[in-house]
Amino acid sequence: ISRNSFFEKSTLVPYLNSIRIIRGLAGRIIATEKMARIRTWFSQQVRSKPNVIALNWLSEKVRSL
Repeated sequence: ISRNSFFEKSTLVPYLNSIRIIRGLAGRIIATEKMARIRTWFSQQVRSKPNVIALNWLSEKVRSL
């Protein structure tokens, strides 16, 4: 997605942020980290990357962990 020349970089940033957060969540879940620690990490990521696609959906999934 980052190599796509049809879209401006500012258009791709929210998608790339979402992908990074999902990959980070998956890695932490597979590593069997404590759920409280995963939730804390997620909230820090959302604060540092304000433009995220499907933020409500991701938040619901993290809350259900």
